[in-house]
Amino acid sequence: MYQVPNKILFFYLNYLKNHQPWADQKNHTKVINNYWDHCERNNIDKFANKSISHYFDLLVRFGSKSDEINTSREILRLFQQVCREFAPKPAPESGLTWEECYTKLTNLISLKQYSPKTLSSYKVRIRQFENYVNNKSPTGLSAKDAENFLTWLTVTKKVAASTQNVAFNALLFFLLMYGCGLRLSEAVNSRVHNFNLKEWILSVQSGKGDKARALPLPKALKKEIEEKFWVLKALHKDDLKANAGPVVLPKALDSKYKNAGRELAWQC
Repeated sequence: MYQVPNKILFFYLNYLKNHQPWADQKNHTKVINNYWDHCERNNIDKFANKSISHYFDLLVRFGSKSDEINTSREILRLFQQVCREFAPKPAPESGLTWEECYTKLTNLISLKQYSPKTLSSYKVRIRQFENYVNNKSPTGLSAKDAENFLTWLTVTKKVAASTQNVAFNALLFFLLMYGCGLRLSEAVNSRVHNFNLKEWILSVQSGKGDKARALPLPKALKKEIEEKFWVLKALHKDDLKANAGPVVLPKALDSKYKNAGRELAWQC
């Protein structure tokens, strides 16, 4: 079950403590968590007025008592009013919007002929990620955002291992890899010489069908990629001083180019 993020819940309960000390905080928390779970599972804006109406239509349909519905309605209206500042902010006009990202995700999964179940599960976790980063612009996302989110799911939310895997794969597909059209095997086999940091392009040799192609690197990972190269250069320098063994070259190129395995361009 999805629950209200702690920072939002604490903010709301603190408001109750100061303005409605007589309120039943446990009941408020229960009502808000049920509503939040409903919105998360259906990708609904929690702070839109129509969302409450939709939620209570379902409660009526499932036979909830009228007095319970009325009490819950007042709680949720107060919650929306008090916590409005936590509502997702509109995406900036420049750059990719979240809705455009979801459209791209849907099209890409359809193109790859993944199942509708995969699309649905990915959308749920990515929508949760969007809420976690407080609707931060997709073009400003970083690998650290994804790492923090996955840690939050594991440590704070204590989700099952299967849920962690789905969330990881969803973010991998959405942000860290497939955003530039890179396949997993191609990512693993990439070497330094494949990266053109001036043009911000990744060249792939011997890809699917043994074809070469060029791909734009995701701008969201610019800082992380540049930092990775600084570390890699330092490690390579230390390896040369320690006379460490060369890296393995593809297609037995080491038999043709004897020292290539020690060159920075072939490090991975």
